[in-house]
Amino acid sequence: PLSFASMLRDPHASQPVSTILPGVLAAYEIRDVYAALAPKPLLIVNPQDARRRGVADEEARDELASAMDTYDMLESRDSMRIVTGLGRSGLRAQLEEWLTGLAA
Repeated sequence: PLSFASMLRDPHASQPVSTILPGVLAAYEIRDVYAALAPKPLLIVNPQDARRRGVADEEARDELASAMDTYDMLESRDSMRIVTGLGRSGLRAQLEEWLTGLAA
């Protein structure tokens, strides 16, 4: 999911309970983990909401804005990429492009 909190807010959440670690909400949120990875390369592909539905690019960027801000502060904005709406072939192509870029 885009966030742990969204799983608690949505009474119809369908993410597995094992997705949430005990006590995690008191310590951090998914976007905090992403921010901690900065400035390392990060590719987020087809993020989902609490019901396991793909989210629009704008929704993903809104939810992950603080992580993107961290990448911006470290002058590594291009190292964090969010890609939504990819099918199987698009996903394969995106991963190949990203991995090729890492190797360069």
